[in-house]
Amino acid sequence: MFKQPSKKQKLDRFEDSGLTEKELEILDYVDQAENVQELDQQQLKKLYQQFETSLATNQEQRQKYSDQPLKYMESEEHLAEMITQLLRLSSQPKLYPLAVKLQLPAQIISLLLHDNVDIAIAGLNLINELVDEDVVEEASTVDAAGLEILSKDLLKNDLLPLLVTMLEKLDESVAEEKQGCFLVLSILENLTSIDPEISDQLDVKILQWLLKRLQVPGFDSVKQYASEMLSILVLSEKNKQRLYDLKAVEPLLQFLSKYRKKDPSDADETEMLENVFDTLSMLLSLESVKQEFMEQEGLELMLLMIKEKKLARMRAFKVLDHCLVNASQEICHHFVEIYGLKAVFGALMLKGMKNYKKLYKDYSQKELEEHTISIIVGLLRTLKDPMDVQRLFYKFVEDKYEKLGRCIDLFSQYQQKVMEEDAKIDQLNQKLKRDDPEQDYLDRMDAGLFSLQLLSLTLVQLCAYNQDIKSKTLELFGDRYDLETLELIVLEYLENLEDDSEQQRVTQILHLLKV
Repeated sequence: MFKQPSKKQKLDRFEDSGLTEKELEILDYVDQAENVQELDQQQLKKLYQQFETSLATNQEQRQKYSDQPLKYMESEEHLAEMITQLLRLSSQPKLYPLAVKLQLPAQIISLLLHDNVDIAIAGLNLINELVDEDVVEEASTVDAAGLEILSKDLLKNDLLPLLVTMLEKLDESVAEEKQGCFLVLSILENLTSIDPEISDQLDVKILQWLLKRLQVPGFDSVKQYASEMLSILVLSEKNKQRLYDLKAVEPLLQFLSKYRKKDPSDADETEMLENVFDTLSMLLSLESVKQEFMEQEGLELMLLMIKEKKLARMRAFKVLDHCLVNASQEICHHFVEIYGLKAVFGALMLKGMKNYKKLYKDYSQKELEEHTISIIVGLLRTLKDPMDVQRLFYKFVEDKYEKLGRCIDLFSQYQQKVMEEDAKIDQLNQKLKRDDPEQDYLDRMDAGLFSLQLLSLTLVQLCAYNQDIKSKTLELFGDRYDLETLELIVLEYLENLEDDSEQQRVTQILHLLKV
């Protein structure tokens, strides 16, 4: 018998989910679905007829006795009971195609227009259970196909516009209605998990609502869920542009600024903060967003966060990385002007990290190294102003070349990791007689190949344009490496580079290296 995951467990991460006693009973009913006799086709048809009759009776009595609620109360209670009965269907996605044939999804969607908000929320809960991807996560392909058929029919019957309507009319000051908002977001998450392209079909009003919800003071489960949905929806290029058009950078920065001098109070609030950082990082793939980010003093805010050394410091480096990769000369120049180099090279040298690591167990030195190396590569690529370039190169010379030495130490560490991974791959390929270059490359990337390539690219550029740095690099290399070692790594980097202009630039640098 098909075993359904616990819905209450799924909601446990949201402490104040706003579930009523009745809704908890419903969840208990669904959790016990494996102990209830499964529906067959005939039973589903019968259940559908009962539900259809109950809904029609309730609508008729509401129209007939619109000013006498007591006369339609019994039919409303019966309708609520029928909705609860339909929850049994959520454990059997293989019956979804029949449900669609019976036009059951359209009837369920009509519940969202019901005058009784409790019925509308019960309809949301039913839809949420039916499209919960966890239900078929480990089930058959037949179940997965049924879920896809159902989701398409829900969209065909205008579910998405009605979800917007629900968000606009629900009053979060009422616990039950706040849970309705939570359910709307859960439905959206489930639908986009089933088919990521659905995110492109969402009304822009949903993005507006999510941004507005982030501005509500304090912390609660719906606000956390709003941040999570933004981090999911921003994966769509269309939604990135929509968020830019909605001027999302400013409210996102306003949200993050609250954590400049304070840390989240618990794990859930930490997750919310990271969701917003992730959203902003993804948005920064657009050139227009990079410019807006600079104009809204986003660079300054990230540097202040780094200086304060709170939890947000770790994510601030990630945002700077996404901003400065392929950024304009104006943005990179501005970063240098506001003393961004001091923060980046301080992180490269791990200054102040000893106490930070004790305070924050999630701190990742590897992640910090990757971001700082990427930022330096971005600056080396873009900066053209002679004074800016001089200030950048001087960072590698000052204090007896300590930053250059640090880069070479990192190069040595990553070179060793990649060599060890290469040996493992060779051994595995021989043992399994495997020939999968693409998987081999991915395994090498996981071992640190990309960071090794960026470090090599950094050292190559420094040596090509500064003879003193070149001489010092060779001295620090000793008999372990030479310039040809760097060149071979950079050439492999070029093989997988799709940017023609960057290929030409790096090729020219390699030529200068030999002069």
